[in-house]
Amino acid sequence: MENNILTKRNYLGILKVLTFSFFSLVLVVSCSTDNENESSTNNPIVGNWILVSRTVSDVPVALDECETLIVLTVRENQTLFSQFNTSEVPEKCQTLAFFELAWEQDSASFYNITLGTTMVSTMELNNNQLIERLSDRDWVNFYERAE
Repeated sequence: MENNILTKRNYLGILKVLTFSFFSLVLVVSCSTDNENESSTNNPIVGNWILVSRTVSDVPVALDECETLIVLTVRENQTLFSQFNTSEVPEKCQTLAFFELAWEQDSASFYNITLGTTMVSTMELNNNQLIERLSDRDWVNFYERAE
């Protein structure tokens, strides 16, 4: 009988150690994941940006009604996409197609934007303005951070 009690005590002790070890491991893994996310959120390009102006061949051009409703969202996972900043989109704007693109930091304030393997544009972060130069056009888009 005494052996059974001793065995039960050992079993409970081992169970406590295993449970404590499991929760300690979960805590360590969750803390290291948070630290990894912290470093990626420090990238100043991440966030929402509003298209505020455009130049074509260095000449300012007016944005149309649809373009003034677009918000560019740059995510931590190195993707970006555009969407309308309102749920009430005018009918003429509903034909616009948006693609999810990838971004990669090229240098301290320059980023390459790609669709698959095709370079779409480059972006430069200059003070609090995001400047996009399209690869296939002589367009430059200027964005400001959304509030």
